[in-house]
Amino acid sequence: MKPHKTSLAFLEERLSAHNKVVNFTKTDEYFYKIQRCTGLVEINLLLVDCYTIGFAEYIYFKKEFPIANAIVTSSNWNRYTLDAKNAARQEEVGLFNIGEFLGALNFDEFWNYVKKTDKEDPFAKDN
Repeated sequence: MKPHKTSLAFLEERLSAHNKVVNFTKTDEYFYKIQRCTGLVEINLLLVDCYTIGFAEYIYFKKEFPIANAIVTSSNWNRYTLDAKNAARQEEVGLFNIGEFLGALNFDEFWNYVKKTDKEDPFAKDN
């Protein structure tokens, strides 16, 4: 479940260029503290490479990294289950693929972010 070095580099490049990110620090091999513009909460991000994050994987990641308030799978074609997404939202934890996360960075309540294309049925990919 460890992301590839190219995924780490991709994330770091995008964070460096994002207009809502003031600074980020890699505090562990796959864990980042992300400071955003004034008024936006700090994000403690765990980057994983998991084809599908289910409820059990979500619980495991939260147990291993309890301060994580964002869990991001490193590829746009990776996904998560509805149960995992709902559990994360209840705990105000963002659960995203990498593309969704980059959009969520723009919002204070980032854990509630849904891509425009998914607003009608954000879990259509689970059908």
